[in-house]
Amino acid sequence: VPTYTEILEGRLLFEPMMMNMVASRATEEDFAEMRRHLDGIRDAQEWIIYKEHIYAVHQAMFAATRNRFLIQIFDNVIADRRAVQYDGQHSVNASVSTMVREQTLKELVPLVEALEARDGKLAQKRADDYFTHILVSLSLYG
Repeated sequence: VPTYTEILEGRLLFEPMMMNMVASRATEEDFAEMRRHLDGIRDAQEWIIYKEHIYAVHQAMFAATRNRFLIQIFDNVIADRRAVQYDGQHSVNASVSTMVREQTLKELVPLVEALEARDGKLAQKRADDYFTHILVSLSLYG
């Protein structure tokens, strides 16, 4: 199973570029699904629920591409992350702090807003910033 860092490095190489496709192909139902899972992140009290909602936001983005190859890739990403219980950094039933949830939303909400505005270029930058921030955090904090 690839490490979290390996998965993030791979996603950083193509996922920001995919945002143009998402912005042009997503339906109102796709955006509603993204928003539903953003609300799930906001409300999540347990680590596993928090993580599942984060991945569901991204899964909705992949689904919005209408590209089966990309959807299949993300299905593998989720399977790999679940296989290691999100690297066991936290007990899956541990609580997740408001600060952590708010930081995640601070990065994902503007990304979804850019997609809803059909601004693929801005969404691409926000996705790139999102993944870069996570990689930098990993290098600093493990």
